[in-house]
Amino acid sequence: MNLYKITLHGMISGVNRIYGESYVVAEDPQKAYIKVKEFLDNEDIGFDTDRMLKSIELIASVDFEESNYKLYI
Repeated sequence: MNLYKITLHGMISGVNRIYGESYVVAEDPQKAYIKVKEFLDNEDIGFDTDRMLKSIELIASVDFEESNYKLYI
C-alpha cells in the first residue's frame, strides 16, 4: 500500500475546495484516483471537468525502496 496525493483540475475554491487535493491509501496510483473519483461521482460533488485528474504524487510507501518516506499501516 502507498499514500498518494491526488490533485484535481477543479474544486480549488469555494465550498468544494477541500476536494481539490486528497490523500489516499491505495495499491497503485490508478486505484487511488479511482477511489477519489468514485466518491465524488457518488456524492455528486463538483462538475465532471472538476473531477479530472491533474496529478498524482507518491507521498509514502510501505516498501521503502519506492519512496523516501515510510508508510506505517
